[in-house]
Amino acid sequence: MRKRIAILIAITVGAWCAVAAANSMDVTLSEAGSLEEALGENVLDIDSLLLRGQVGQQDFKTMAKACYHGRLTYIDMSESEVENRAIPDSAFYIADSGCRSQLRKIILPENIKEFGTRAFCSLGELLSINMPKALETLGTGCFEYSGKIYTGVPVTLPEGIREISDFCFRGCKLFEEITLPQSLEKIGFMAFNLCWVSRIELPTNLKLICGFAFEESEVKELDIPDGCGFEGICHFQGTYSLRRLRLPADLKEIPESFAFRGYALEEVIMPEALEIINELAFGSCGKLTSVSLPESTAYIGSSAFFQCISMKELNLPPMLDFLGIYAINCPNMERLYCRAIVPPECADGKIVLNVAADLPVYVPVGTADIYRNAPGWNYFTNFIETSDFPQSSVAEVVETCSGTPVSYDLQGRPLTSEPARGTVYIKDGRKNIRR
Repeated sequence: MRKRIAILIAITVGAWCAVAAANSMDVTLSEAGSLEEALGENVLDIDSLLLRGQVGQQDFKTMAKACYHGRLTYIDMSESEVENRAIPDSAFYIADSGCRSQLRKIILPENIKEFGTRAFCSLGELLSINMPKALETLGTGCFEYSGKIYTGVPVTLPEGIREISDFCFRGCKLFEEITLPQSLEKIGFMAFNLCWVSRIELPTNLKLICGFAFEESEVKELDIPDGCGFEGICHFQGTYSLRRLRLPADLKEIPESFAFRGYALEEVIMPEALEIINELAFGSCGKLTSVSLPESTAYIGSSAFFQCISMKELNLPPMLDFLGIYAINCPNMERLYCRAIVPPECADGKIVLNVAADLPVYVPVGTADIYRNAPGWNYFTNFIETSDFPQSSVAEVVETCSGTPVSYDLQGRPLTSEPARGTVYIKDGRKNIRR
């Protein structure tokens, strides 16, 4: 009986090997465009292809056909010569085919310089792909919605890449961690939107992040380098995993809906140079307990802190002169500080919503009556004058009687020299900025 079982196993294994051999082909092309002829009637039957020789655009169409309408799951092109050293547009993508690509692994030549537009788009079964060392260009949407499962594979993009294109990794499930090259200068529109990457290391040379770049992504924390700016809106909108965000120290303006619905956001390191926080910038950031606004902050837009239900206190800086409609909508707030000697203007006289009228509002000594009669601020009934703010304030500056006007920094320390350009300082009891 055991002998019969052994014979049966041997026959079964032998038959499987024969089938596997029949479904794998090693093809060398003498000229580009001849792959379909070389495969012949096997084009829809092979599951593994080792491709050598000259490979052109028509050959990619043949491989895509074999992946979508056949059984091709594995392609090794490492020893081939690809025309123009570029993977063409939609190389492995067939729009509206009614079928799903079966491709799971592809090995590319290391001298490839360019991935075309949607080159690897919608490869829903893809598990593995290499990044050629010579790669310089990632086409629009080249990995959009690719990847079968969250594989947890880290990847390092090679030096030479200057831009992550629009939609490049949108909805991509291939990688857990991406290290970006120092050569990178721009992250495009929706580049990591809905992407499953949880860890991204940004290069120090990064100059620009476009709108919706990380919307609904899985990234957990980001340190954005100094010198990097933002274009558009909603850069971190709808993130469920982002807990910590460090903004560039020299950033002056936070865009509209910047981290709106950042449900997991707990810590934001604000820019030292910040002047403007636009509408809905941190709206519905339910785990944000506090933010430290720099002295230079002058404008907070409508609903900027809308429904920040964990916010216990907010310390408004001395340079603040404008608050948009419902800029502060923190229903569980316990105290509000405003260090501005002149009450900031309130759009339509409405700055809070779902905030108790008797909330303790701490203002500089001698200004409570001014606040009580100021539009918007007159909603509050519990003003407390103080010089003991969480951070040193203008109210702590005491002028000398020497006859010579003395200038102070915002911590109340006398200046020993002329303020540098852009410095906010106090002179004659008034806020000034050195132009």
